[in-house]
Amino acid sequence: MTVQKTLFPMPPKKAAKPKKKKKARKLPGHYCRVCGRRRANEKFSGKGHAAHICKDCAKEQRAEVKKKRKIAASPRAEKNFFSNLPTSLPEELIENVFQTEAVRIERIVSTGQSSPPDFWYDQSEGEWVILLRGEATLQFQRPRQTQRLSQGDYVYIPPHRKHRVLSTSEKKTTVWLAVFVKQPKRQWSIRRATLDDIPAMKTLYRETITNICAADYNAEQIQAWSSTAERTDSLAKRIESQCFIVAVSENDEIVGFASFEEPDYLDLMYVHKDFQFQGVGGSLLAAIREKAVEVGAARIVSDVSITARPFFEKQGFRVVKKQTVRIGDVELTNYKMENPLCKSK
Repeated sequence: MTVQKTLFPMPPKKAAKPKKKKKARKLPGHYCRVCGRRRANEKFSGKGHAAHICKDCAKEQRAEVKKKRKIAASPRAEKNFFSNLPTSLPEELIENVFQTEAVRIERIVSTGQSSPPDFWYDQSEGEWVILLRGEATLQFQRPRQTQRLSQGDYVYIPPHRKHRVLSTSEKKTTVWLAVFVKQPKRQWSIRRATLDDIPAMKTLYRETITNICAADYNAEQIQAWSSTAERTDSLAKRIESQCFIVAVSENDEIVGFASFEEPDYLDLMYVHKDFQFQGVGGSLLAAIREKAVEVGAARIVSDVSITARPFFEKQGFRVVKKQTVRIGDVELTNYKMENPLCKSK
């Protein structure tokens, strides 16, 4: 069967065009240009631009404008922390911004100044300081370290932690905000040590060496020295045979201890790392002096570390000789010191 070809073939059918979606017909009424809601029964007031805002939105806009006008009309602060900043100063500028019995706030402005050589700040207050502008470098004595500060950096300096300003930026004016806080007077009492105090004394002994003495001894010496804290039997023997006393805080925390071996030897004396320069050491030494006078000692002798030497010198001790002691294979330097006593009549 043969298929006859058509002389006039039919053109191919075109693809059906997709039907366009009819736009949603807006319901009759007014539409707010701010919130977009339809208000069928509300006639907008105003002309032009204002005629397209509903009453609720218009009320909010009026309240916002009123608030901005009120803020603009309010008086400005009397002073600004960054006002009147000098570009050069012969010496550092320190201004007292605010002060109460417990808190003092200062603005400090530097233009390249630094602390004199061998000068150290030794403050009885805690200091929180933030660098608001410029750059500076602080140096701390114990432990010996330097700390660079840039804009926004802050640091807390505990009471009596000796420090100095090593440098400040000469290109930019450096602005400090320093907050000084007086430390509350802490109370403690002195009592005889007991065997139950040994765990707390071991912790105090180890932490004081690692935190306070690290400025004067190297890491190997600190490790060897602090390892002797584990000699529990040695502490127990001293408690039983010596005049061994502890300083106890109001929270029943041991904040220091000392031991005296007759006739005249001050064997141990350590103060908690967080109670340095607060009088604990002086209270312990006063109690030891009373005991030494009671037993008829003409003097008190002790082997004193490099770190503790300044304290004992302030308490009337003098250096007899510099000496080297060994803990295992490690050598450490200390001083033989003595303090003459006035015997009671």
